[in-house]
Amino acid sequence: MSRDHGSDHSNVVVFPPVLPASGFLLGVLLGKLYPLAPPGPVWLRLVGAAIACAGAAGFAWMVITMKRARTPIHNRKTPTTLVETGPFRRTRNPMYLFGTVFYAGMTLVAWQLWSLALLPIVTLAMHYGVVLREEAYLDRKFGNAYRQFKQRVPRWL
Repeated sequence: MSRDHGSDHSNVVVFPPVLPASGFLLGVLLGKLYPLAPPGPVWLRLVGAAIACAGAAGFAWMVITMKRARTPIHNRKTPTTLVETGPFRRTRNPMYLFGTVFYAGMTLVAWQLWSLALLPIVTLAMHYGVVLREEAYLDRKFGNAYRQFKQRVPRWL
């Protein structure tokens, strides 16, 4: 498989994992400077671990589904097919949905309340800087097939 670094991709504002990683790390820094609360109870951290595991499992499901469809996962490469199986039957954006679930869970595990507080900002940045651009690209790339997919499958859940 050749690398495609040409112009046939979604032109998102930043490589998507940079947004949640930046939000989480900024939250850690803010937590060091301005602590919000003492460490949370063990049971809440365990709930966070379960949430993070659910996000990681969903993300793995999405990766397996895309690999089976033989289409690139990286958004700087040209997709070869419109994937409508696996988690894509329930959400058009399983990568970002499950990544957000993982992020939320990890904030509880690590008890990073600033990172949790930054999650809405991270989500909005992802929505406007990545998701909407990817959707516009997929509409151009796959046309009516993508428009029908959008009618059948919600953006998130």
